[in-house]
Amino acid sequence: MRIPQPALPEIHPAQQLPQTSAEEQERTFEKQLDPRRLPAHVAIIMDG
Repeated sequence: MRIPQPALPEIHPAQQLPQTSAEEQERTFEKQLDPRRLPAHVAIIMDG
């Protein structure tokens, strides 16, 4: 006897933001990572 599986929700592609160039997105991302804009107790660990 099979256990009925719950129906999976439809997966929608991520909502696209208004088209911005990759450079703009990268700059925005870098601004978010700017340590001067973060509270002192927040640490960003980047493993490159």
